Amino acid sequence: MEKFELNKNETNTNDDSNQELTTEAIEHMSHYLESIKPVISEQELRSICEGSDGLEMLLESFLKYSVRYANDVWSMEKLVADGGLNTEDGIAVFADMDEARTILHNALVDSIAILSRNIAKEGKDNSWVRELTNGHELQRVACGKFALLTIYRRYIDNRQNI
Repeated sequence: MEKFELNKNETNTNDDSNQELTTEAIEHMSHYLESIKPVISEQELRSICEGSDGLEMLLESFLKYSVRYANDVWSMEKLVADGGLNTEDGIAVFADMDEARTILHNALVDSIAILSRNIAKEGKDNSWVRELTNGHELQRVACGKFALLTIYRRYIDNRQNI
């Protein structure tokens, strides 16, 4: 299975899920992304964060969590599609995967909150985050969708430029 690197300047670690998204996962979602876009694009976020080492570091943290989250969601969806829930072992594997995904999802939501808060502290526009809230706090589903769309959009855009 071919994988795409998150950043060509980064070296791979032993845990490929931290850095790469499988071709199969990208192709699975590509038809959805032609009309669906995240609340703010990665390029717009990079522009907002540009020139601030702290913001750039927080953005990269969000993006790494997003890649890991996308891979976890894809792995769980694939397990279900492949009939993995038809056995006790499969159900146990799914439960373990879901527990890990939930922990990662919590970290992802926190990374969005921290990024947004620090963007505001630097006097930059963080109005995009309102679309991920219920008016008061970040919504888990909205944050997950934002992460998935951000990463899938990156890979779809990159594939179209090849």
